[in-house]
Amino acid sequence: PQSQSVGLLSIPRDLWVDIPGLGYHKINQTFQQGEATNYPGGGAALAIETVEQLLDVPIHFYVLVDFEAFIRLIDEIGGIKVNVPAEIVIDPLGDNNIKTLQPGLQTLPGDLALAYARSRDTIGSDFDRAERQQQVIMGIRERLISYQSLPVLIAKAPILYQELADRISTNLNIQQIFNLAWDIQQIPEERIRRFIIGPEQVVFTTSYEGMSILMPIPDAILILRDEVFSAYVLEETAEPEVSQMSTADLVAAEAATISIRNGTLAVGLAARTDYYLQTKGIAAAEITNAGQLHDQTSIIDYSGKPNTTQYLADLFGIVPGMVYNRYEPESAYDIIIVLGEDWATNNNMP
Repeated sequence: PQSQSVGLLSIPRDLWVDIPGLGYHKINQTFQQGEATNYPGGGAALAIETVEQLLDVPIHFYVLVDFEAFIRLIDEIGGIKVNVPAEIVIDPLGDNNIKTLQPGLQTLPGDLALAYARSRDTIGSDFDRAERQQQVIMGIRERLISYQSLPVLIAKAPILYQELADRISTNLNIQQIFNLAWDIQQIPEERIRRFIIGPEQVVFTTSYEGMSILMPIPDAILILRDEVFSAYVLEETAEPEVSQMSTADLVAAEAATISIRNGTLAVGLAARTDYYLQTKGIAAAEITNAGQLHDQTSIIDYSGKPNTTQYLADLFGIVPGMVYNRYEPESAYDIIIVLGEDWATNNNMP
């Protein structure tokens, strides 16, 4: 409220995070795990703590709205206007009611707005869905402001609260909700900054169990965080502060322990590779042979060292499909490089 600005950040469901007390899981499991394990404060408290840990930002409040409340509230304001960018198939709650939305500006009732926000059936999957969810949020805001719906909604609040109390959970009290509602309608749209943790902030990979996951790139996420939440706290004429650490500094800061394993018949390849890495400022903790022959060189990151992993992948010319994140903190080494025949026959070593 002091800066008259809003920062909106969407987090993809497949983001691989360290859930306090439970280890690494997809972030969309956090609430369920908190409820199932009777975490103090329940799923909301565990979700808050997980996101605080991810972003290093304090989170004071939460609102949890279930599907039925979402539909009812949007219907209560007469639906929302959404500019659909491309044809999309949506599946509202219920059976045999799939619909296709055509491109263009249209008004969606609650059930279609929910289906639109939940759909993942586009090329960008979760990233596209995050954009649609933000569209819906902005559509709600526009409806409230453009049609003077907010005073009517506030007048109905006691009745709506009684009807929907078991479908909405929050640690905001009613006065705080009213204050925020009035504050938000005073903030111009150009001061609402919308961001998504997207492809630039994650690595597409698989978990040890073979699940498709998004591994966070910590520095990229923190830079995005600062852009989302600090833009109007600083003087608007000031340049935002961005990390000036070089790649070498980032790699050195991770201090990864590395094992180099020769998966070829080339004698001494691992030792030569170790010497080559030393010229780049990286010393291996182990040099040994792999248990079998490998055609392609691969990297396995066991401890979440994204800067070192990416640097090595670039150095060795490793394709993304041969870079693995296993997330085993008890591993003897943070990163294992398995040298393949491709490296033995085509490398940049002197």
